[in-house]
Amino acid sequence: MVPPKAINQLKARNTSAHRRLNDLIIGTEIAVGGLDVFAGLEDVDDPFTILLPHRKGKLIKISRSREKLKIILEQQINYKQYEKSLIFAVAEAEDHIASYIRIVLRAYPDRLTRGPRGGQSDKSVTWGEIIQTDSKESLIDSIIEDRINSIMRNRPSEYLKYLGRIIEGHLPEQAIDRFCELCATRDLIVHSQGKISSEYITKAAGLERGKIGDLAVVDEKYFRSAMSYIKDIYSEIYAV
Repeated sequence: MVPPKAINQLKARNTSAHRRLNDLIIGTEIAVGGLDVFAGLEDVDDPFTILLPHRKGKLIKISRSREKLKIILEQQINYKQYEKSLIFAVAEAEDHIASYIRIVLRAYPDRLTRGPRGGQSDKSVTWGEIIQTDSKESLIDSIIEDRINSIMRNRPSEYLKYLGRIIEGHLPEQAIDRFCELCATRDLIVHSQGKISSEYITKAAGLERGKIGDLAVVDEKYFRSAMSYIKDIYSEIYAV
């Protein structure tokens, strides 16, 4: 049985994660709507000029013609804003998963013996770590943080399956696969401007959205589906 304190922490964490995700969705829709309104204004200066930060804290003027500004706005409205929000949403989801692992392991430190890929963990503690620690609890906390840092560097399928092992439940494969594709799309945006690579196809768990060289577009439809999939993961984790 999970200690009442841990149950309350998990509940609070789940509620907070859903609220932050909803706030992100609202903010994204407002940003896109505002850009759409701005794009429809007729009295915008041509060229459009704005002061932007430059080197050593100085400001410089950046100008774009009305035609180029129109292209920029179309990109922002159609997919750029959704891309940025997706990156942030996936980062928030990963932080939520890491926090869940932390809460469970603090409640059940004996589950640290369950290895990241199944089986027993052979993690050892050095004499230096023992000597430098203030207490058994702080040593366990240090080991937990080390485990979290290690497991969260793996692919989403691996850290989600590890989470399933320590909460002694089974997360649906479909929910895991969808989240894997979201993370793979996030990586494409960050590292290759959305252009599909062989690495993306490997990470996407059979849900890849095109062939190598295609663009994996993050539009309003995909963004809304992605937010729904993240909520599914949150709900599945909390329900176990």
